[in-house]
Amino acid sequence: MSDFAKCLNVSPNYLNRCVQRTTGKSAHDLLNETMLLESKALLKQSALSISEIAYKVGKKDPSDFSRFFKAQTGMTPKEYRE
Repeated sequence: MSDFAKCLNVSPNYLNRCVQRTTGKSAHDLLNETMLLESKALLKQSALSISEIAYKVGKKDPSDFSRFFKAQTGMTPKEYRE
């Protein structure tokens, strides 16, 4: 979140308050939701490896991406793709 706040030249707290007021969700939750939607689309519509998808959505470690994806969906990225 701090990277986005820096790009917008605002504090992370201010960014979170604005997002919360506008969407009803925290900035962190909105970012996770967006990351999950992009991940699902890439898993279904591309031949990219899971590691490549992890990198594209901002996760530097593929195992971190897999844990994140499973926590959000109840299945691994590989299971979702199949």
